[in-house]
Amino acid sequence: MELSAKLAHDLIERLSTVPDHRKPRGRRHKMISVLASSLCAIMSNTRSFAALTEWAGRCSQKALKRLYCTYDQKKQRCIPPSDP
Repeated sequence: MELSAKLAHDLIERLSTVPDHRKPRGRRHKMISVLASSLCAIMSNTRSFAALTEWAGRCSQKALKRLYCTYDQKKQRCIPPSDP
C-alpha cells in the first residue's frame, strides 16, 4: 500500500482525536503511531499481531515519519511500533 503525504495527514488528523488512556510508565510509542501503523497494516491485509509488526518493520523511513513513529536520536531513524 502506498501512503501518500495527503492520506497520511488525513489519517493522522482523524486519529489525533482518539484519547490515549495508557499509563505513562512503559510507553515506547505514541498512540497515534500505533493506531496509524496498525490501520495501514490491516488495510494491507495483515491478520495477526506478528504480521502487524512485520509490516511496520518493512516500512520505509519516509512512511514511518508520516505515521508519526518515534525518532531515535542515537540510531538516527524512526522506530516502528512492535512487540517487545
